[in-house]
Amino acid sequence: MASSGQPDGFGAAVRAMFKRRARQTTTPAAARPSTITVKVVEDTHLFDGENGSTLWCGGYTPVDEDGSFMPISEHEASDPRCIYSNVAGVSHRPEALQQKCFSPGEKISLRPEPTNAYDANAVAVWDDSGTVQLGYVPAALSGRVAEAFRNGKPLDGTVISEFRVGSKRGKRVGVHVLLAPLGELRVSVSDAEGDSEE
Repeated sequence: MASSGQPDGFGAAVRAMFKRRARQTTTPAAARPSTITVKVVEDTHLFDGENGSTLWCGGYTPVDEDGSFMPISEHEASDPRCIYSNVAGVSHRPEALQQKCFSPGEKISLRPEPTNAYDANAVAVWDDSGTVQLGYVPAALSGRVAEAFRNGKPLDGTVISEFRVGSKRGKRVGVHVLLAPLGELRVSVSDAEGDSEE
């Protein structure tokens, strides 16, 4: 269930972060790759996890042109060049998962691992500075993402939502991200009335 009405402090903070990230781009417009704009709506709700615990979701969810939620299982966003995904293996790095660098609105970087013993298509997910590894691109998407890197078309991304135990103050247990060709990914935040801001 998506939140409605005025955004709470969390929503306002994430909107501010998306705006700040957009202003930090220093590349002249003429030199930037084509802009990728993904339409999202605020989505804050409680739900039951697979183990029966209550989880809190906070952040944003991609929507299509009609404003309908785009399910994570389809890995699609409103721009077909963008991938909507979870991050696999976060339970193996619980300390990394709690760090601020993986909060909604934060940029992430990707690193292919062609010599990975388990999967030659493995692509690791790191914070924007490349110092903290969070996990991996899920196996269902790793071939597609690794191929983009092999073809000289690297991707990066942005955390758009987080999942915590019980409430927004609980322990973070997962995140959802948007992945797109390296460059400027713009997130267009739509409010309940359909207006948007970037």
